[in-house]
Amino acid sequence: MRKVVFDEGKAKRLRGAGMSYGNIAKQIEGATKITIWRFLSPGKLEEHRESQKKRQRKTKARLIEYKGGECSICGYDKCQTSLSFHHLLEKEKSFGISDRKCAPFEELVKEADKTILVCNNCHGEVHEGLHDEFISNILIEIV
Repeated sequence: MRKVVFDEGKAKRLRGAGMSYGNIAKQIEGATKITIWRFLSPGKLEEHRESQKKRQRKTKARLIEYKGGECSICGYDKCQTSLSFHHLLEKEKSFGISDRKCAPFEELVKEADKTILVCNNCHGEVHEGLHDEFISNILIEIV
């Protein structure tokens, strides 16, 4: 990560005068809106990350509930971090749900409709081919 050097005093004065982070960045060479925000708001970044994690956990909990709340294969339901969304048909996969945690919920539901909910143990077994018959039966029901 590169270190940005800028006139911190000027940034504080401009912010004190009510200028937005974006406008301050335009006034100070080498600074970006996010650099100014991070410098002038110590502690806010961690607060932002925590609220983002909380929102993502809540979204995953809603998706898990939408998909039945338990592993489709063994019924495991104790810990949401141990549940995954397995795409039934790789060619229909638009994105990995875990890669788009901040996407609109409706978009996530649309993608979740292409998956089954499985615990981490069963997910590994699915990829090893140990549940091919189960997956085939689901695909027959869908098609």
